[in-house]
Amino acid sequence: MRLMTTLAARRDGTVCVRSSAGEAFVFQADAQGSLVCEIADSLLIQTLLRTGNFCVLDAGTEPERKLRVKPSKALQEVALVRPSDGDLV
Repeated sequence: MRLMTTLAARRDGTVCVRSSAGEAFVFQADAQGSLVCEIADSLLIQTLLRTGNFCVLDAGTEPERKLRVKPSKALQEVALVRPSDGDLV
């Protein structure tokens, strides 16, 4: 599933996340400049969606209504003002 993040990119232009197994996933800019990454780990996907800093771009065969999580306004505001190095661990 392709996810997009609203987190600020690191100096190298990426955002990195790791699964519970330690597998690294790197969000990189697509043609529109959005930071996107293909992730197959359903547990990691749900964890990322719950933070409010990630959203589904392409759900594949899964029904979107089950996978979309709408971030709260408070979480969106925190994401905009919170300094970040771009890594979520």
